[in-house]
Amino acid sequence: MKIRVIIILSILSLLSGCKFYDHTNPLDPDYKGEMPIIKNIKEVYSFKFQSWPLETPTCLDIRTEDEIYFGTNSGRVYKYTASSSSLIKIQAPNGAVEITDIKVFDENYFFITASKEADSSFVFMYKDSKWTTICSVYKNSSLSGVYNEFITFSFINSQEFFLVYQTTYGDVSPNDNKHEILYYKNGILTEYDLPEEIYDIKAFDSKNVYALGKSQLWSYDGIGWSSIQDISNYSFKKFQYIDNTSALLLGSSLYEYKNGLMKSLNISNPKDIHFLDINFGAIVVDNGDFTVYENGITKNYAISECGLMKVKMFNKNIGYSVGLGYQQQKCVIVKYGDFPLER
Repeated sequence: MKIRVIIILSILSLLSGCKFYDHTNPLDPDYKGEMPIIKNIKEVYSFKFQSWPLETPTCLDIRTEDEIYFGTNSGRVYKYTASSSSLIKIQAPNGAVEITDIKVFDENYFFITASKEADSSFVFMYKDSKWTTICSVYKNSSLSGVYNEFITFSFINSQEFFLVYQTTYGDVSPNDNKHEILYYKNGILTEYDLPEEIYDIKAFDSKNVYALGKSQLWSYDGIGWSSIQDISNYSFKKFQYIDNTSALLLGSSLYEYKNGLMKSLNISNPKDIHFLDINFGAIVVDNGDFTVYENGITKNYAISECGLMKVKMFNKNIGYSVGLGYQQQKCVIVKYGDFPLER
């Protein structure tokens, strides 16, 4: 009897040290079923960038859930198609070096702002595999240290847009620096001088335009520009206007502006954002992570060996981001969407 008890106790002791797996649990190493689908980010494409000077993404736009376009500081536009995992490189004309903004209207039909070192800046249209110069500014060759630059634009339609334009005189005559907003319609440019640096712009229509200045938020009603909010206590360099009453502003932290009130969203060092409405959007931050913001709640998605720089959402379920690999001079394209759970 004692021997039987000892044997039973030995068996129980051995069993207590065994690890039993729930084979219906996807996290079980022996699970054989289909992995559940979850929201996540995934590197979907990478390729070698120009190493000197280091090529980096500067702007991004999304046409469909399957197709994105992004520009770089080396005068190139890249078109990525997810379904075929294909990449097409398009070189900007006129020796353009840095592309600062891009707006896509249809497949292989887009506009860019681009500069040629300190010499000149252009708005180019690419359509039917051909480049067309829409407008341009040139350096005053009699002065050294003068920089003309188109910063960004906001389109009402393919024939009408507002454009942020800066002329910087550097050490020659810094007090003469010009910060203008240009309005382009059907080949005609109209200039608007504002009394401070302008960083960003959003046009809903020709009589409903907002601009981000160094110390003020500005609005345009079709007649004139007026300040609508003092932001001199902040250092914002980029914004996204959602509607007539709300916007997101990027500085050392991300702020929400709504009905005249400023509120911090407690997200530090945002690099880029794209919000679909005031309550939902995607953010890439200084460490390169991808963050989804929804109704005040954030969810972070980290991707190893990569720093994300630009982001664009197609809808709440699909988005893309582009960035740089840390160890190699490569561009990384990341997709946000539904992917099988990985153990």
